[in-house]
Amino acid sequence: MHDWPNFHLDVNGTTLRVIRSHPATGDRPQVVLVHGFTDDAMYWTRTAEILAQTYEVIAYDARGHGESARRNGTFDDVVRAADLLAVIDALKLDRPLAIGHSMGGSTIANAAALRPTVFRAIALEDPAWWETADIPAEQRAAAEAGMRTRTSEWRRWLLEVQSADDAQSLTMVHEGNPIWSHDDAVLSRNARQRFDPAMFEDYPPAAAPWRSAVAAWRCPALLLLGSERNAIITPQRAEESRSINASVRWTQITGAGHAIRYDRFDDYIGAVLHFLAVNAG
Repeated sequence: MHDWPNFHLDVNGTTLRVIRSHPATGDRPQVVLVHGFTDDAMYWTRTAEILAQTYEVIAYDARGHGESARRNGTFDDVVRAADLLAVIDALKLDRPLAIGHSMGGSTIANAAALRPTVFRAIALEDPAWWETADIPAEQRAAAEAGMRTRTSEWRRWLLEVQSADDAQSLTMVHEGNPIWSHDDAVLSRNARQRFDPAMFEDYPPAAAPWRSAVAAWRCPALLLLGSERNAIITPQRAEESRSINASVRWTQITGAGHAIRYDRFDDYIGAVLHFLAVNAG
């Protein structure tokens, strides 16, 4: 993926860096990869290189991430979904498949709701769905305060990574994710170094409603769940998603947390490849 063609697109009032695996010949099904908050397109490297054996793969840096433009304006659900749809339109993609992680999963979810026929199928790796409506009213303020505290700690850690030298910053990433491979930890460290901390002014939100988006989908969907402490989506929430929309399927990968493809790559890529093969036609 490091030597794939990359270029910049002016879309939706910003400039986004795009990486594409093959010339736009239309010979292969297309897959769009959408990364999570503080990540970037290169974060997908191992997944993207396997997918590129069968598919045309497109990944982009969200605004404020990687080599895309720095923060300009808001960065809410609507803007992020509009950015994704603008990339699809600018590249004239034909009902691509889409895979997203965390914030990227939410971005795809909202884009699929805004334009229900845009995707052939979507695979969402632990999408960033947290909803204060799930919490009793008397506990809601405390939950939102907890989110603000975690966000503040996240921002402080990221600034420390950015100010450390390469060796120190890599150690910091490994300390939090000891089961990751060296190469994956380097990709994660590099993404954090290229991230605009000003994006924390807009993200993450106190709550991320998701039920209305799920109800609007008109394509097959796969939810990939972790099983460890920092996973967001529980089996109960996945089952609720399926009760809202019968096109939803889900699988839980044991031993994985929020970054499923880094924690348990073989299980992750097996599930993704099977889902894409079934729905690529």
